[in-house]
Amino acid sequence: MEAIHTQKNQRVESFTPEKIYRQYYPNFVSFACYLTGSNLHGEDIVQDVFEILCKQSSVFVSEQALLKYIYRAIYNRGIDLIRHRQICSRYEENILEEEKRKNILPIYDILYKELRTMVKKRIEALPPRCREIFIRKYREEQSNPEISESLGLSVKTVENQVFIARVALRKYLDTYLCS
Repeated sequence: MEAIHTQKNQRVESFTPEKIYRQYYPNFVSFACYLTGSNLHGEDIVQDVFEILCKQSSVFVSEQALLKYIYRAIYNRGIDLIRHRQICSRYEENILEEEKRKNILPIYDILYKELRTMVKKRIEALPPRCREIFIRKYREEQSNPEISESLGLSVKTVENQVFIARVALRKYLDTYLCS
């Protein structure tokens, strides 16, 4: 079926999908590869478009109309592939982030517990009066005047004892917290 005849007996060249496929295949693949950035995906897209085209019973008015349809179909398939890749990439990133969080959080829990134990031991090692003032200041959240009034000390003494305790803790923990 190389040519068909019209009512006026003029020869009109036929443009079957198979003929168009053979003639323009390299152009179609090149276009698809340009869109997707992958030779394999480009060839697959062209194959898919022609497979669908051959199964359709659509009739095209001209070769130009058919070419326009094919290029648009390749473009749409390429865009679909790019979007699919982006979705997969985001999904993989989310999975990796979740895995990182699952793996890291237990380590942070262990480190936090270890640090709390070290701080607690260091507070217990403070002199008794210093320890009592420090605990009232930071655990019981009392102000310096409240502590001085309840213990019968001057506010300046309370401030000095809090300072001494903080310096002692800072020196002890510096090796663990600063690297």
